Amino acid sequence: MTAPSLRSRLRHILLWQGPPAARSPLFLLALVLTLLFGLAHYWFGLAYAFHVFFILPVLPATGYIDARADTLIAVLAVAGGFCTDGLLDSPAADRLPLLFDSLARLSMFCGGLWLAAELRRVLERESRLAREDALPGSADGVSP
Repeated sequence: MTAPSLRSRLRHILLWQGPPAARSPLFLLALVLTLLFGLAHYWFGLAYAFHVFFILPVLPATGYIDARADTLIAVLAVAGGFCTDGLLDSPAADRLPLLFDSLARLSMFCGGLWLAAELRRVLERESRLAREDALPGSADGVSP
């Protein structure tokens, strides 16, 4: 027996539909990661471009919980970065640029959520169509 290909494993991961009991820990993990990245961002300060790490709690939860929870995690990740930047109270932490950056980040996060959800929808459709017979009865020599 051969090992599944990387493409097959990736498809399996993307199409995973865990039970509702498995979704709550994913949501909590995403919230905890958001909090940890916020604390790390506060600790390291504005000298480092730490905001890129806020996408990490958002994407793994995409499609595994539900759309509202995914959006909530994205909003919390952006709000955490915004609040942390405000708490750092430096000249670079002016409210208007922070608000603009946060809205741009939120649009990127929501765009990533949408793209991941579309990828999941297309893969589900492809898997469903691969299991269906396009010409029922054609194997029996009977035309539809």
